[in-house]
Amino acid sequence: MAGRTRARLARLGAVALASLLLSACGVVRDTVDGFHGEPPSAAGANTQSTDESGDTDVIDVVITVESDAGTASSVFIDVKGRKHSETVDEPAVDLPYTREFQVPSDTLFPLQETRVEATASPGASQISCSIRYAGEVVATHVAKGTSAKATCENQFEFGPS
Repeated sequence: MAGRTRARLARLGAVALASLLLSACGVVRDTVDGFHGEPPSAAGANTQSTDESGDTDVIDVVITVESDAGTASSVFIDVKGRKHSETVDEPAVDLPYTREFQVPSDTLFPLQETRVEATASPGASQISCSIRYAGEVVATHVAKGTSAKATCENQFEFGPS
């Protein structure tokens, strides 16, 4: 009888531990909500949104370029994803400049790298760039001087660095 009690307690402990670990990740709540037809919990709401079609979760990437001048000589942006990549190369853009991208998150590690290069126009004393993922700034750079070039980059690396 003592053996059965220990086995039951061990199973109960394992179930409790598994429930605790899964609930910490939001998995249990999202699964239960899914059974009831409710949207996923807010646990991942700050990292993804829904695209225009309403079908796919996406990662919002926002690029901002600013300067003390009204224009930049050039802006180059490269957003690389596993399934979706986009490149923008624009000469002479008005500042402040903001560009938004949406990378579908329908794959493991959907966003691999984002790179921005912004060149100051003649007469500017500084230029800056920033990269935001889901509202969080992940890279910034300020360059000063004549023909300054600000470069922002965020790259996902796996394994030892």
